[in-house]
Amino acid sequence: LEYKRIQSLDEKAHPRKLIFVYDKAKCYKKYECPRVFLPDGTKDPKYVQNPWGHGLHPTNVRYEPAVYAVTPQSISRDATCIAMTRALGDFYAGQFGLSPIPSFIVKKTKAKARYMIAVASDGVW
Repeated sequence: LEYKRIQSLDEKAHPRKLIFVYDKAKCYKKYECPRVFLPDGTKDPKYVQNPWGHGLHPTNVRYEPAVYAVTPQSISRDATCIAMTRALGDFYAGQFGLSPIPSFIVKKTKAKARYMIAVASDGVW
């Protein structure tokens, strides 16, 4: 969702956009790491099907490799490389499409039922 949101941003306001890359071992310039998404917005199947075979390492319980949002290679000032796609404290990546606006979901619930509400931020998760 975040990739598509950033790609859909107005070209005049955001001519250079963040790119999403996998964290690959011994790849020190993050913009040179393998791209997560193909131009049509789908994930590259070769990395999804066999991340270990391409030098990627799982970082969570679902065995998904780490992903960074990084500025393009042409950026020398205010370059960023962050491990999340939304960051309230990042003051530089907004010019490349990063949004401090949180995502939220509202769901209707049944009357008189007991529920637990979880509220979290990137600092909590």
